[in-house]
Amino acid sequence: MSAAATTARTGRAPVLSPVFARQLAVPGPLFTLLPALAAWCLLAAMPAAHFDLQICATPPATTAAAFGQAWAVSLAGLRPWPALAEWGLMVVAMMLPLMVAETGQIAARVYRRSRTGVVLTYLAGYLGAWLLAGLMVVILTLAARAGLQSVAGTEASSLLALGAGALWMINPLRLRLLARGHYRPVIAAGGRRALKGAARAGAGKAGFCLLTCLPLMVAMQVASGGLAGMALLTVLLIAERRAARPAPRGAAMLLIFFGFYSVLA
Repeated sequence: MSAAATTARTGRAPVLSPVFARQLAVPGPLFTLLPALAAWCLLAAMPAAHFDLQICATPPATTAAAFGQAWAVSLAGLRPWPALAEWGLMVVAMMLPLMVAETGQIAARVYRRSRTGVVLTYLAGYLGAWLLAGLMVVILTLAARAGLQSVAGTEASSLLALGAGALWMINPLRLRLLARGHYRPVIAAGGRRALKGAARAGAGKAGFCLLTCLPLMVAMQVASGGLAGMALLTVLLIAERRAARPAPRGAAMLLIFFGFYSVLA
């Protein structure tokens, strides 16, 4: 039954329209939503008591500590491999939901027999760029946290970090990069050319996403936002991608409110 017939019969639009249901049957959304859901479940099932969220829960320095002492404390509490593993889970959980539309469009424009390979190659190029940035993110997070804590203290540093993230959210440069990132990559319909084009397109898409989203993720990690902060930022980024005219000021205010809540809670 069509969506129009369902609406005419019941007076309500179907929650899951047949068109959207057919879109979910292609590899694109399945290869983004299911891994993201699995990553969220893993993160939720590994509390700090058993799986130390190395980036979001590194032991902070005292309020009056100098930058050198704060940096030393951060390095002492860091375990590189768990930190990189957490970063990989964060990328899969937060970034793959943003790729539902892109991967669905790619899957619809290639031969059916090539869909799985092309979509997986596109996602491999996309995630590969994000994972390569993991070490840089860990270093930036520790350095920013140490610097802010040595100047403003632990609680104030969280507010300053999320305030900086809010300013980047409404920055005109970010909005221009966000607009430029909404393009449809040119990928061949099949064969090796399609795989090569998908890999390049995925890496190129990741470049725009790194520029627009990475500062926000670093700000949330510096603020020790934890799982709740990650979830909030993911929802804000998804809403921003789906909106015809994004409202960054509202998202920026939510980040600041979250900062006050995390300090007062």
